Amino acid sequence: MPLTLVLQGLTALLVTGFGAAALAAIRHVGGFPQRYRRTWRTTGFALLLIGVSASLQNVHGARAILGGEGSAAWDGYMRWAPAWNHSREAVLFALALLLLGSALAPRRLGVDRGWAPPGVLLAACALGAWLGWLEGPLDFAVHFRRVAILDAVGLLLLATGVGAAIVADVADRLLILALVAYAIPLPLNALWFAWMASHVGGWSPTASSMQMYRLAFGVVGAAVAVQRWRLARRGAYVPGLHPPAVAVRPLIG
Repeated sequence: MPLTLVLQGLTALLVTGFGAAALAAIRHVGGFPQRYRRTWRTTGFALLLIGVSASLQNVHGARAILGGEGSAAWDGYMRWAPAWNHSREAVLFALALLLLGSALAPRRLGVDRGWAPPGVLLAACALGAWLGWLEGPLDFAVHFRRVAILDAVGLLLLATGVGAAIVADVADRLLILALVAYAIPLPLNALWFAWMASHVGGWSPTASSMQMYRLAFGVVGAAVAVQRWRLARRGAYVPGLHPPAVAVRPLIG
C-alpha cells in the first residue's frame, strides 16, 4: 500500500505538471495559432483539475493509512473515495466533448473561448463528485465495476475528440502525442478494475503495477507539455497532423 500511494502521488504530480506546462505554454503567443492555443488551454485546465484532484485524494489516503483501519481518517477516505474518482472521470468526459466541439465549430461558435471551457470542466468535476458521493462509501466490487465501465467510455470519447481535432486541424502534433500518452492507460485501467471487481482467480495485476504504467505514460505526457512550453518561449510553430487542404488555383493556358 505505501508503494502504491507513492506511485499514485508521483503520477498525480506529473499530471498536474502537464496541465501547468500547457497553460504556461499558451501565454507565449508567437508561433501559436489561435485554434491550437484553444485546445492546449482546454487540455491544460482539464489535466490541472485532474492532477489536483488526484493529489488531494492521495493526501487524504495517506492520512487514512497513518490513522489505520477504523479511524476517522480511514472512514472519511472510504466515504469520499468514489467522489474523488468520479470527479476526475467527469472532467475527462468534458474534455473529450470540448475537443469534439472545438473541432466541429472551431471558428464560428467559439465553444473553446474565454471562460466557457474552464466553466464546463469545473461543472463536470462538481457533478462527478456529487454522483460519487451519492454512490455512498467505497464498495470495492461495485465501485471498481463502475470505474472500469467509465474508463472504457472515457477512452472512446477521448479517441473521438482527438480524431476530430486531427481532422479539423485544431490540435498540433505535440498536443495529440500528449493526449495519446494520457489515453493509453485507460483501457489498461478498465481491464484492471474489471479484474478487481470480479475477483478473478489466478494471476491478477497488483495495484502497484497499475500505478507503474500510469506513471510511465505520465512522464511522457508531462515531458511533451514541457517541450511545447519550451518551443512556445522561442516562438516556434508546431503543425498539426492533418492540416486542411489548400485550394489551388488551376493553371490557365
